[in-house]
Order: sequence, then C-alpha cells, then structure tokens
Amino acid sequence: MARLTLPQRVGQLFMVAAPATGADINTMSDITRYHVGSVYLAGHNRAGTGATAAVVHRLSLIHI
Repeated sequence: MARLTLPQRVGQLFMVAAPATGADINTMSDITRYHVGSVYLAGHNRAGTGATAAVVHRLSLIHI
C-alpha cells in the first residue's frame, strides 16, 4: 500500500459492478483508470461455473 499513489489509494476504496456475463471494454478501462479496489458480478450468468470463472479470471488480470 505504501507504494501506491494517492489516486491509487483512493480508488482502492471503491467497488463497482460488472455484468456476470463479462465486463465491456469501457468498464474494463474505467476499472484500470480509476484504480477500482473491488468488482462484483451483478445479474445472472446461465452459462455455468466455467463461464463465470472465465469472467473472474479476466477481471483478475487488471492491474491498478
């Protein structure tokens, strides 16, 4: 935490929603730009646990 800039520290305080079926490119960009600390999956994904795991994996690759 000590190595984060002030904007990165502030961003870590926020949680945003992304569709359970996957975040669009604008949401992914905003998560990075604003250094968002947490993302939760909103809605339903009827494609199964594998598809949900893929969404989580894609989101986990984002770096602040």
